[in-house]
Amino acid sequence: MCSVLRLHIRCTVASELAERPHHIATEAYSAPMARLSDSDVLNTLERYGFSDEELTPWRGEHPDPWDTYRFEITNPDAFGGDDPAWSDDARGDWERLGQNIFEQSGQPGQLPSREQTEQQPPVGAVEELAWYLPFHYAGPDWGIYITEAGVIDTARRIKKRLGGGCSDPRETKELCQVALFILYFHEAFHHKVESFATRLEIARQKRVYIPYDQNVYRQLLSTNHILEEAYACFEMHSRLRGEKRFHGQVSSKIKEAALQFLKDWIPTLPPGYNRGLNVGELELLKLMSQIADGQEKPLQNPEDWKIANHMIRGLFKMEFAVRILVPRGATPQIPWSDGTRNLAIPFRKIKRHITRDIGYKETKRGKGSHRVYRCAGRPDITLPYGQESLSPKVQKQVARALGYENIRDLAANC
Repeated sequence: MCSVLRLHIRCTVASELAERPHHIATEAYSAPMARLSDSDVLNTLERYGFSDEELTPWRGEHPDPWDTYRFEITNPDAFGGDDPAWSDDARGDWERLGQNIFEQSGQPGQLPSREQTEQQPPVGAVEELAWYLPFHYAGPDWGIYITEAGVIDTARRIKKRLGGGCSDPRETKELCQVALFILYFHEAFHHKVESFATRLEIARQKRVYIPYDQNVYRQLLSTNHILEEAYACFEMHSRLRGEKRFHGQVSSKIKEAALQFLKDWIPTLPPGYNRGLNVGELELLKLMSQIADGQEKPLQNPEDWKIANHMIRGLFKMEFAVRILVPRGATPQIPWSDGTRNLAIPFRKIKRHITRDIGYKETKRGKGSHRVYRCAGRPDITLPYGQESLSPKVQKQVARALGYENIRDLAANC
């Protein structure tokens, strides 16, 4: 082709593109989708009938009996800044906690114990320290919940491997950090499982997560075949070992003590959990097929998921949405950064405020334990029905819908 003809074609194409509407000429460079929100997920699942809050299987305690702290696990200042010694008060808090951890480190573990029922996890499972509430069941209260007592107990067990005398404030802080990471990694995997099932639900237009939970997870819990719990324990060890963004603030000696603790602890956990050090890619691929098919012995070849492994990742960055639980009315032992307990606003006060003062009306969209309220020109509000107080997460959503800057402003107007 001669150079004159090539130049003519090039100019013609450029001219046609210039005459097209702007959105057509640049459609390959369209803006990314808006950030996914809780309400996007909850409303979509409800619209298609993929969620069922009436089933309420035990996946963890509801946050209502606890005082709840929102916590950004990757925030360097989340534990009171880089140096706990900058404040005399903070230093004293860390010293007292360090003394407590040291004194308990030589004693056998005394984990909280529940009466065993079909609705609860095996006694001694990680879920006695922390749990994940799925949005398919928990609605607006979904998320990762970690007990402060679980963090302290895990820190004590790591201190036992670390050895030495009473921790100084910095060492105590790092022990608590790495303990929190360990519990977070386990629960974050449960979010990945639910997120994978949700992607399949949207693609297939049918339920996936609840059939898997009922027919596979519930049936295999307390057995050696529960792959979800085995892989959640695997992630505790593998992510702690490999992800510097979490343990970059923790010294190498504490990291190594924590890894040794996991090597000792995981094999002592209930059946299934105790396989956490001995699972890998094959088990993960089989789990994905179990989720997809909703049965223990799936029909889909697990090898298929090698080209879709990106699908088992979280819908949300859960490290920014961890909740720390302290018994209602108790003073926290760990000097968390905000130092302020989230306000627990009674359901009746919020309902009265949004209906009487703002003009919201209850709709028929809610089902089970939740009610949906609507007001022209404002976002819908979903409230758990019949609870004495609402979780900080729900309170924050209400505050945002009403245009308040924070929960405290919401409380002041209720």
